Amino acid sequence: NSGQGTIRNSTISFPARLASKGLCISIGAVDNYLGLAGFSSTGHLGEVTFVSPGVDIYSTFLNGQYIKLSGTSMATPAIAGFVALILATHPEIDTLEEAVSKLKTLSKSLGPLEKFGFGMPRLRPDLM
Repeated sequence: NSGQGTIRNSTISFPARLASKGLCISIGAVDNYLGLAGFSSTGHLGEVTFVSPGVDIYSTFLNGQYIKLSGTSMATPAIAGFVALILATHPEIDTLEEAVSKLKTLSKSLGPLEKFGFGMPRLRPDLM
């Protein structure tokens, strides 16, 4: 949530920066129009793996409330859910690389890799 960087000056920090080494998945956030959220970090190629909605997401809050929150922390659970669905329907997948490969087949490109990664995964029963 440090804002947009450049190809030379990444704003992605640890642990998400490890995505370029294949050690994790890094999630950026998009708004309701599928544009990159202004707070979503960007950087070198391979540092953003995927994006997901992360602006004005209803979330639980203190004292039983529900409020709208924004951030990559709001975008990440959707991708975690996709990974869970993939692992549940494909027990043969047992590495992060295989899970990312499957997510790529479910993703729609939204723009440059350094900003949007491989795009936004979509639930596609025909490809699951």
